[in-house]
Amino acid sequence: MPIERVLAKTIEALHESGFETSKPYANERSSINIVARSGDSLVLIKALNDVNELKGCCTLEIKRAGYALRATPLIVGEKEGAHDIDREVVYEKQGVYIVHPDALREHFEGKKHYVYYKGGRLYVRIDGKKLREKREKIGLSLGDLANLVGVSRKAIYEYEKDEIDATIDVASKLYEVLSMYVGEEEALKVFKPVDILSDVMVAEVKESERRPIISRSRRWRLQEEVASKLLRLGFSIFRFKDAPFNLIAKKNGERGKVILILTIETLSNRFREEIEVLRDVAEVAKVGGLIVTRKVLHEEGIISAQDLEGITNPDELVKTSMPS
Repeated sequence: MPIERVLAKTIEALHESGFETSKPYANERSSINIVARSGDSLVLIKALNDVNELKGCCTLEIKRAGYALRATPLIVGEKEGAHDIDREVVYEKQGVYIVHPDALREHFEGKKHYVYYKGGRLYVRIDGKKLREKREKIGLSLGDLANLVGVSRKAIYEYEKDEIDATIDVASKLYEVLSMYVGEEEALKVFKPVDILSDVMVAEVKESERRPIISRSRRWRLQEEVASKLLRLGFSIFRFKDAPFNLIAKKNGERGKVILILTIETLSNRFREEIEVLRDVAEVAKVGGLIVTRKVLHEEGIISAQDLEGITNPDELVKTSMPS
């Protein structure tokens, strides 16, 4: 089933919450369909009808882009196979959060989601410091609380050290026990809500995950030529196969010098949509956008591989990528 419905619901929720969004890129193969910004918060969104269709290469790319752009990667979907995904649960798969578009809307409206799903089980995060404060306030030892909840003393100790999360069954029992002593409102404070748009999921990608995507196409060869030149200019390079860009170039240690690059062997009308998407994404992300092709053209934001080879100053390349 097409992803247009999921995209429409996601964009509506983002706009109602004050986010600026790129035009939706309704390409089901793309690892990023929407880029959204609110202030300093940047979110990269992959839309799916069925989250079971999520592929490892897709999550790798959206995480890679999230790291390069200091953005939060997020998957939005409606179904898991034949069933709707639970709106009350935040799913975690391959290091990325997955939510129903209605759950995303509820998050913006201030609703807190406490339960997350990972590896076939439901979990709740414990605020260890607050748990210890509540336990000591009501005069229970580690062993006392463990006996009441039905877990080991070591488990309570690890919850208080923020070393492990509780399964949904244990969390429910812990909430029930604490509520008897301090009331439901105070007991709830022991649990940490999942911040869907936090930067917790933005982890540094491993060196192995930055390796070139091997291909024999002419476009890939151009991409690698461009990457090699940018490396010589002192940029860090992140490669992509199914994103709205082929490369992200980032000047080491210098804020604001980030360029999204699309390599196209020969420009034609069929690439116009890709070019417009690249420009729109770069504008929302507030970074540079550059198209590199073989043929010399006199169009803003497009340069030839030959012209690129003649650039010796990285600042000149950054300036070329920025709209005038």
